[in-house]
Amino acid sequence: MPKEKEINQEVKQLITRLELELGIFTQKEIAVELGIKNTYLSDVINGRVPFSKQLRKKIDKLLETAYAKKPVDTLETPCLTDTGIPVYDIDTASSRLDKELYKQPVIGHVKLPGINADSIIVTASGNSMSRLIEDKDIIVMREIKDKKKLIYGLVYLIITPEYRLIRYLEKHPSNGNMLILRSENKKFGEIEISREEIQRIYLIENVLIIKNLV
Repeated sequence: MPKEKEINQEVKQLITRLELELGIFTQKEIAVELGIKNTYLSDVINGRVPFSKQLRKKIDKLLETAYAKKPVDTLETPCLTDTGIPVYDIDTASSRLDKELYKQPVIGHVKLPGINADSIIVTASGNSMSRLIEDKDIIVMREIKDKKKLIYGLVYLIITPEYRLIRYLEKHPSNGNMLILRSENKKFGEIEISREEIQRIYLIENVLIIKNLV
């Protein structure tokens, strides 16, 4: 019996990105968008056939198209308005980031190119990601509802019964039910958590930098 090939993690992560950006959640739909057979895509993901340059070009082009279609405003500078991305006067350590978040008062809205329309804006708390995200930085994040669609190596706000942490999310080397949370600040060690512990998780996509000149 032939040995089963290992999953091509690069392809798997790219397909997950496509699913998130396109708002679809099946491999079959992604294959249709790429103009290939689902069986072929499955073979590439599972390492049974090589990941070709042609397929990589198709994936990159589809990602570019998805980004281009995002409903973002075309203003050149941030602007507080009555519509746009909601700004909450809370930080990432707040218990109000639980299921009651969307009942909290919105102190304004921001319209800015390159920000996902389904994001929210809050204030970062803590220095575990210092040099990348500083304490009191203004961050833009969006909730990931499907916890199976997590992309390793990106920065998330992870909410568990015990923690509210901003960390890199990494694959566990030996246990598929566990995840590694890694800090940018080397003073903080790695944390292992189970996927089941995660109550809510937000992908942090932007940090808004404001420089006061007066």
